[in-house]
Amino acid sequence: MDEKKLEKIDVSVVMTTWGHDKFIVQAIEGVLNQKFDGNIELIVTNDRSPDETDKIVTNYLRNTVIPENIYVKYILNEKNLGAVKNFLFTIGISRGEFIGVCEGDDYWIDPYKVQKQVDFLRENTDCNLAFHRVQVLNENGELTPEELNNSETSFKRDIHYLAEFGNFMHTPSVMFRNNLEFDERIFTDRIGDYVVWFISGQKGKFGYIPDVMSVYRLWNGSIWGLKSEYFRIQNSLRMLIRMIKYNEDDQINKLLVKQAKKLFLFVSLKEMNLKERLNYLKLTYEVSPSFTWKLLLKGFSHVKKGRMFINLIFMDQIIKWVSF
Repeated sequence: MDEKKLEKIDVSVVMTTWGHDKFIVQAIEGVLNQKFDGNIELIVTNDRSPDETDKIVTNYLRNTVIPENIYVKYILNEKNLGAVKNFLFTIGISRGEFIGVCEGDDYWIDPYKVQKQVDFLRENTDCNLAFHRVQVLNENGELTPEELNNSETSFKRDIHYLAEFGNFMHTPSVMFRNNLEFDERIFTDRIGDYVVWFISGQKGKFGYIPDVMSVYRLWNGSIWGLKSEYFRIQNSLRMLIRMIKYNEDDQINKLLVKQAKKLFLFVSLKEMNLKERLNYLKLTYEVSPSFTWKLLLKGFSHVKKGRMFINLIFMDQIIKWVSF
């Protein structure tokens, strides 16, 4: 479909890609297979991927009949922006009333997904975002139900729940209203989706649809899925610290701190090397100095009192030094 022939874009689909040459066609097809009574704009932004993604996408679009109500815009970035900046860039050029998300290694499996989510958002004006259940695909090709959501009935949550308990939405399940403004200072270079959901939560609730309509892929090349626990928690803490710094709602900030404290307890200091331990303690100190002391006391609980006192003074100076 010629872009000029689409008088109105109802839904923009944001599809960022890097290193997805084995999966990108499946991701695009999931969007092209949508049966929707409005117009869809699919924006595929290739973040200068070094693999065959550009060749594969170009050839596929050249040789595929695109539905009349869908316009595909393919962008090959002049330079690599990084996952988060590329995500924000693609959202920023989206023209639809609503924005759906499908990264290049995930895919949609319900041809009525867009219609269902648009109908839900139009009927539930108190919601700024709609999400649904997904299946999780591992590297062995096995599909399993997700663990985040298993309810058979619809429900709504708000920003307070998201702030306290963390992310409960898989990226390919999300559609939100195109009414967000971003302050890029609140984003880190690793996590973009949770922060976007959070900003959407400042506009309205999150509405859950119990249908399974997409597949989230876990593989070694993904930005997040199979990374180590230390990697995921460290980057989650960095994100929360940034959000606490720039968020002005004290009540929400208390919930973000509460979430951060829960994350602190997931990893044992004994399992880290010295560099990881110092980085981890630096992050805890930025969130809550008093909580850092509790972790240190717990870590040195087996040491004699005199020696422990010296170690704690030394560690306190190290934490303060790496924190500034």
